[in-house]
Amino acid sequence: GGGEGGGGEGGPIGRPERLFRDVYLPAITASCPSTSRRLKPVSLGLVVCLAGVGGYLLSQALELSPPSKAEEWFPANHMANGFVEAAQNDYLAEDDDAFADGYVFIGLKKLYVDRGVYTKWIPQDNRGTLVYDDAFDLSDAAAQEAYLRLCDEVRAAPCDSEGCRKVPGRLVDPPTVRCLLVEFAAERGNVTGAAFEPELAAWVAEDPFEREELAGFVDGELKYVTVAFKTTMRDEETSELVQEVYDEWQDLLRPFVATAPASLASCEGERCTLFVSTCGGRDDCGLAFAWMVTQRELVRGLFNGLAICAPVAFAVLLLVTGSLTVALLAILSIGLVVTSLLGTIKTIGWELGVGEAIAGTIVIGLAVDYTVHLGHTYTAAAAETREGKTAAAATVMGPTVVAGAFTTFGVAFFMFFCQLTFFTKMATLIGGTVGYSLLYSLFFYVPLLALVGPSGKLRSTAERLRAMYRTCRGGGGGGGGSGGGATRRGKPQRQGGAAPLFVPP
Repeated sequence: GGGEGGGGEGGPIGRPERLFRDVYLPAITASCPSTSRRLKPVSLGLVVCLAGVGGYLLSQALELSPPSKAEEWFPANHMANGFVEAAQNDYLAEDDDAFADGYVFIGLKKLYVDRGVYTKWIPQDNRGTLVYDDAFDLSDAAAQEAYLRLCDEVRAAPCDSEGCRKVPGRLVDPPTVRCLLVEFAAERGNVTGAAFEPELAAWVAEDPFEREELAGFVDGELKYVTVAFKTTMRDEETSELVQEVYDEWQDLLRPFVATAPASLASCEGERCTLFVSTCGGRDDCGLAFAWMVTQRELVRGLFNGLAICAPVAFAVLLLVTGSLTVALLAILSIGLVVTSLLGTIKTIGWELGVGEAIAGTIVIGLAVDYTVHLGHTYTAAAAETREGKTAAAATVMGPTVVAGAFTTFGVAFFMFFCQLTFFTKMATLIGGTVGYSLLYSLFFYVPLLALVGPSGKLRSTAERLRAMYRTCRGGGGGGGGSGGGATRRGKPQRQGGAAPLFVPP
């Protein structure tokens, strides 16, 4: 058909366009008879209903917490999970390999990282220089006595965290504690003074594979020693429980450092410390404590991404549309998309683990897309009435938004068939983002525009900047003709003089 039926250009339109023109648009712009045209019952009902849904899902999102159990990277019925569950549940005691090795280091001061040469994008290069404590000396009798006392304290160390599983109530499995001086004295006797270090070096050289993890010689000089043990914490444990266990270690070592000889306390200024790690001198390095930090930073990155996304999206919308009202309504819609997605994660029983944090960070940008397009089309419409601008946004951009949603969901669809749960979670989050974006953009944002959207001649940010430039130069707005004929809410503006610098929406 021609005229109005051709989408405003006289050409034929397809079924999606007709659906938006003949069904969707009349519904959201219909107003009550004999009342203000601003009162549109369908749009008002949609806004209230979806605001309620978004509010409920926001309350669920606020209850998200770190995982309460180790993350599973395969489906529940996958054989890889079956092996782990069998080892944990079908025997009187789990395999020792399931629990993290541990080391208390004495003689290390800090890791110095030269920020001038280190780049986080290539983390394997220039990772830093280990700074040893020049005051470290284990040859003194008092230092050796303090070291043996530390071994006893580690062996009997209590633990109140649920992360201590192998021997409940203990940080370590007592028989696994290896004490350098105990093993050395059993073969060489008690050696102190100048003879200690050469004698210890010879002893380590006799069986380097077993003994190098207890004594660290660098360029022939003893730089550090350790107390080695098997912890009661599983290698694969939740970051929350690992943090609890780590705090237990700090509580254990802090009193020792305060009373230890200066040669063992590894002090820098008033700060003295010992290092506890699940990574020793061998290649089979445990990463429980390092992974704890990684998990925490991934989750923090998710919320940092959300915090950055909102103001950036608002700035872009304000720049593109030139309307404060349109930009604020868009940010409200985008916020509901994100919180609804996070609330759904909680509702279906997920927790805020590594997979959810990584996938959530990636899909944040998808929540902005459809709302931005609809808002820009609304402000760019030639019509000056609220209903006309809503019609332009719905009929011009509505079908395009729906088509974009189908293509984006199509990308995620094939990941539902993956075995790794990371990819199935990614597919769910992408699909959920697309679904909520489509729902809130078409049934919350556009109805909001139909209710309270700006009307009249809406000037873009570029036009406003040009008007500001002309005003600052004192040239007025009568030179070009376009500045003096601007309208607000369909009413002619005062002719002559400079165009108003800012027209409220």
